[in-house]
Amino acid sequence: GDVYKRQSKFSFKVQFQQISWKSLKHLGEKSILALPSNPIKKRQICLCRRCLIVDDNEYNLLVLKSKLAKFGFSTINASNGALAVQIVRTVVDSDPGCESPNCSRINMVFMDVDMPVMNGLDATRELRTLVDRSCIPDVPVIGCSAFDSSEDIKRGIEAGMEDYILKPVTEAKLQAILKTCLLYTSP
Repeated sequence: GDVYKRQSKFSFKVQFQQISWKSLKHLGEKSILALPSNPIKKRQICLCRRCLIVDDNEYNLLVLKSKLAKFGFSTINASNGALAVQIVRTVVDSDPGCESPNCSRINMVFMDVDMPVMNGLDATRELRTLVDRSCIPDVPVIGCSAFDSSEDIKRGIEAGMEDYILKPVTEAKLQAILKTCLLYTSP
């Protein structure tokens, strides 16, 4: 048959939501934010040097795992928020941890937002409830998502996330988070 060459021309409008940068604590390659209503507290890093990565995308898990390994951290992976809560409870109940007086067995949780079974916001709320009830140590939860609107970030912080970084996570962003939330120095 006949082949017709057609050209298409598209146009579109993009709307941006203005963000008040005064409400953000960190910019650039550092962590994205810490709202004044939810100040970040530094925690002593224990010798376990272990992070929990919660994401339903295997590629994202592997990328973050390899970047954390460069900073001397081992990882535990979970594919949804419900599994993450279960892992934290199990590790705290069964792992003797290290000899550090402030051992939390898991130094930090990197939590995706949009996942099946239980999303990251609900899982973070559940972890914060367990901390409030003294069932688990206070572990920083870092939102780690491609959702980048100011409302998405605000929902994460309101759920109890201490900070929120955008995917893809660079090594510089990751190091800034480790320094911000943990008393961390490079190995």
